[in-house]
Amino acid sequence: MNNKKSLLKKDVLSIVVVVVLSIFVIAQYVINFGTELSANNADWGTFGDYIGGTLNPVIAGFAFYWIIQSYRLQKDELSDTRKILQYQNSVLNKQNFESTFFQLASLLNEIIKNLSLEGMPEEESDDKSPLIFSGVVTNRKCIQKLHDILKNVFLHGYARGDYNTSNTESVNQSPLIALFDAHNSKIGEHRLSPRIVIINTIYDDFYNEYGHIIGHYFRTVYNIIKFVDIANIEENEKKIYTNLIRAQLSKFELALLFYNSLNPKFGLVKFLPLMKKYDLLTHLENEVLVYPDDRDIWNEITYKISTK
Repeated sequence: MNNKKSLLKKDVLSIVVVVVLSIFVIAQYVINFGTELSANNADWGTFGDYIGGTLNPVIAGFAFYWIIQSYRLQKDELSDTRKILQYQNSVLNKQNFESTFFQLASLLNEIIKNLSLEGMPEEESDDKSPLIFSGVVTNRKCIQKLHDILKNVFLHGYARGDYNTSNTESVNQSPLIALFDAHNSKIGEHRLSPRIVIINTIYDDFYNEYGHIIGHYFRTVYNIIKFVDIANIEENEKKIYTNLIRAQLSKFELALLFYNSLNPKFGLVKFLPLMKKYDLLTHLENEVLVYPDDRDIWNEITYKISTK
């Protein structure tokens, strides 16, 4: 806008200069040859040659200047139009992003609402387990119950010796170790803790039993975070949107996402880096972990992935 005003002022000034020069040239002719109009064609021809020879170069110069100014003005207008279109496009993209994001967030809530787990009557079981309850649990209570199953039933199975990791060779050749080797990770002397393999074995059994209930929940959370990550928005805005998702996650959801992200069959390769990037586990509480120091294992794996 200021540039246009400046160009307008220059154009007005140039016109004033042309008018003043024209008046000056005519005044000089009048002063030298008088004001009497001649009836001789030759005199008029001489007057025309004088005016043309004197003012034509000036007018031609200013005409060239006006052409340049007109080009600059059109160029500025096109630039302004381009900026407006870019802004409108960015606003439209942001609106489309937010529309899709909140639809995905709504879908996640709908998935949680539709989660259900049927209990096992006490008389049908010889063991005390979180599955012993009457009726059906739904939504986030279902997630809490699944967390209890992972933490208690399968942890008790490990205590009974169902998961044998005494064989060091089998631990070092686990899918997790193979994954790091495939990515040229420098494990060196600091081998991964055998408990990582134990946890993944426990989680494999858990997912084989209950993956049909909770699997689409994990996939939806992952795809929401991935959608934000690849979106054409500022990094600080990505944090805002992922924080909105994180704020909806209960401590039991965080625990299940935690163990899912440790498993090479599920979240380790794609989801764990995103969880670390957007601090999804910031509010994870130790009390919901199978072991309180399992967080150290997650830190170990994320460190190895970030330095591979």
